[in-house]
Amino acid sequence: MFRIGNSTGEVRGWQSATMYKRLTGNHATLVAAVGELGRGYWWREEDIETTVIPPERLVALCRCPLHEEPLARARVWLQSAPTTNALHMIALFLLEQDCGCWAGVWPYAECDSGYDLFPLCHRGIVEAILRLPASYRRSGRLQRDVIAREWPELLAWPFNRPVGLGQRILRAKRTVRRRIGQILRDPRWPK
Repeated sequence: MFRIGNSTGEVRGWQSATMYKRLTGNHATLVAAVGELGRGYWWREEDIETTVIPPERLVALCRCPLHEEPLARARVWLQSAPTTNALHMIALFLLEQDCGCWAGVWPYAECDSGYDLFPLCHRGIVEAILRLPASYRRSGRLQRDVIAREWPELLAWPFNRPVGLGQRILRAKRTVRRRIGQILRDPRWPK
């Protein structure tokens, strides 16, 4: 992390850089990169296998401006995707654009005697997650089911969600985003 200036590319990375700076070495960090595949992270509620994914959506997922060059590259990516199943397409895009490029720098940048462990980053695991039924992935139960089977005591600790005030703020943001999305998708809304 220090070799790359604590630049992990996104907000969570910038926030975790502070944590990494305080570690004293001789530690292991368990990183759940790829776990988002198990809960349909970039899927919308209304997405199904036959949903048409426009290039604008992919570009927006990357938080890029809707300019012609990123849109053209998204079009090429969509045309070359190895599937027509929209849910798989979004999952592959998540793997390529979020998991690989951002989370991928951690193991190469550790500056002390610590060790980063990515238990889900294995082709067989990724393929198994992608074969899970969409309804199960949407339920978000995969992580809990694995923990319940392998180390149930860990379920007493919160994960993948903020607690306290952070939880209330996140809930409010999601409500606002969902409402704005509903308004923008309303055919009566001027385009």
